[in-house]
Formats: sequence, structure tokens, C-alpha cells
Amino acid sequence: MSNLALGNKDDYPAAAAKHLDDASVLLGAKRFDGAGYLAGYVVECSLRSVVMVGHMLKLAHEEANEKKRKLAPMHVKPQPKPSALDSKFKRVASGMARDQGRDHDLAELAKATTGYKDVLTSEIADYAPALEMAKLPFGDKKRFTDIRYRAEGDLSEGDARAWVEEAKAVYNATIGVMIRDGLVLR
Repeated sequence: MSNLALGNKDDYPAAAAKHLDDASVLLGAKRFDGAGYLAGYVVECSLRSVVMVGHMLKLAHEEANEKKRKLAPMHVKPQPKPSALDSKFKRVASGMARDQGRDHDLAELAKATTGYKDVLTSEIADYAPALEMAKLPFGDKKRFTDIRYRAEGDLSEGDARAWVEEAKAVYNATIGVMIRDGLVLR
């Protein structure tokens, strides 16, 4: 469970890690449809984590500006338990993360992650990966979401491997970096 876990037990960073592990196991077991499907959830949970952390930091800055307080510069790496990630911001930010990219729309969710670049310094804004959804292996939302209803064999081994590799890259570029920098604690 991460420090971003919610009262209802939703935990985007932990879910992304779980789905990445499971996708890798399924890939090794030659269960390509399941591996590909879970790869989509890795990307979704990773992007929701970016939206949640970005919104929490944005709210912290807005509150500091209202109170005319100065927060630590955002270009300085945060301490393991930054006040910006206090639970008072978590509820609002989790709603924002949940409401973006409804129906597993990864393109909409990827676009939402860029909404914090103007409020955060370039280092923190880098948690939002530069994704061109049309170029991603699972950029076709319909194929990603419909795979759950298909019989085994709809996704080739090559596609499944590409999807899982891309999911791993998105995870490492988002949650992996947030873990490294102390924003996400396990």
C-alpha cells in the first residue's frame, strides 16, 4: 500500500505495480491477451497517479498563495513526506484522478497529465510522460478495452510483448521516478 492509498482502498501506484507484475507473469505463461489487457491498466494507473500527485501539489501551491506563505521551491526534490501530499488534498485530487479518462480512455488521461506543467517546475512536471497515444501499441482504445470480451488468441505474442514493454516504460517514467524522489512511498 502506498501513501496515496485512499479510504476506499484504491491505490493507483500499488495497482500499477501489481498489474505490471501480473502482466509479466502472464506473458511468461504465454497468456498474451491477459498480459496485454493488464498492460493497459498499468498505463492507466500510472497516469492517474500523475494526475493525483500533480493536483495535490497544485492545491498545496494555491493554498500557500492564499495564505501568502512560501512553500519550498518545487525544483528542490521533496522530502519523503512532503506536506503537499497531506490527506486534506488527497480526497480532492483522487476525485480529479478518478474522473479523468473515464471508460479507460488513455488518450484523455494522458492529456490530463499535462495540465500541471504550468504550475510545477520542469523537474516535477517530468512525472507526466510525453505520450503520443496514437504511437503507443495500445493507442487504439477500442482494442484495449474490447480485448476483455474476446476469446483467447486475439492478441499476438509480439503485440503483447510490445504492450507490456511500453507499460513498463510508462510505469518507470512516472511512478518509478516518484518513488525515487520520495513522492510515492510504498
